[in-house]
Amino acid sequence: MDLFSINDKRLVTEGKITVNFVVADETPHQLLEQEFIIVDGIVENCVLGRDALYQHHFVYNGRKQTIYRVPEIDHFQEKETPFVIARPLRIPRYSSCVLESGKEEAQVPHSTCHFVKCTNIPTGLDLEPFVSIAPSRSFRVVAINRTNKTIFLPRLTVLGTLSTNKNARASALTIASCHSSPVSVDLSLIEAALPDLEEDIKNKVRELIKENYTNFAFQVNELGHTSLVKHKIDTQGCDPIRQRAYRHSPKQRKVAQEIIDELLENKLIRLSMSPWAAPIVLVQKKTGDVRLCVDFRKLNAITKKDSFPLPRIDDVLDLLQGQQYFST
Repeated sequence: MDLFSINDKRLVTEGKITVNFVVADETPHQLLEQEFIIVDGIVENCVLGRDALYQHHFVYNGRKQTIYRVPEIDHFQEKETPFVIARPLRIPRYSSCVLESGKEEAQVPHSTCHFVKCTNIPTGLDLEPFVSIAPSRSFRVVAINRTNKTIFLPRLTVLGTLSTNKNARASALTIASCHSSPVSVDLSLIEAALPDLEEDIKNKVRELIKENYTNFAFQVNELGHTSLVKHKIDTQGCDPIRQRAYRHSPKQRKVAQEIIDELLENKLIRLSMSPWAAPIVLVQKKTGDVRLCVDFRKLNAITKKDSFPLPRIDDVLDLLQGQQYFST
């Protein structure tokens, strides 16, 4: 079996092993059997994929950010409802759509649910079920087309079966959870980031930013980084390219030094003695601010291109048809 990391590096596998394990604090203990692939040189001690989680009946609660397990599946036999699409469905390549239960069956009872995907679903189509609680408890399925071809589902296609039990037994056992502390919202930063829009639209954007405040970085010191993955550039054996710095005015050099000092202070860049060097370029934004860029054109010319299939830019632009507001 060939395994690759996120940066397309081949992983060294040393074989397979079957492990029997139990969930801590689960009563009574139920022995679970899982086959693992032994891989050398990864950070995680153990990785359970989505298929393994489904196999052992683990459930992820996105709202509460917890993972729990439903030990037995027998009590799901009380009521089974097929999830059928009422009209033909066409899912373009590398896209997704959300399917919701009909009006009569839209209300999902406060009970344990289990969704079993049909085996005749087209290859490359992933189904991700979830229960939406706003504005009401309704069962939905996200259909994701991971292929480079359009997937067509005819009318009355059965995607899977939803099993529920209104008299579910004791509450599920939480085996993992994460919590986030309250974050103070700086209204001045939000106001400074708001574009020049009509007041009613600006109010909607303002509320949207407040609800998702932690997803935005308003200052350089709010940008994070990861050390789990390292990016490698394949220069195909070429000698290092070292370019001289472009000439800048004293004012431009002062602005560039301020930006560099800020990036160094927040540990977004570091000092380097590499034999490779490329000149920086200062580009003025429409807002009047200055963006620091690096001229990597000569490096790009000798870099081995990534063969990962990206969508065509004209297809991406076609998706913007009819939209009124855009962000970068």
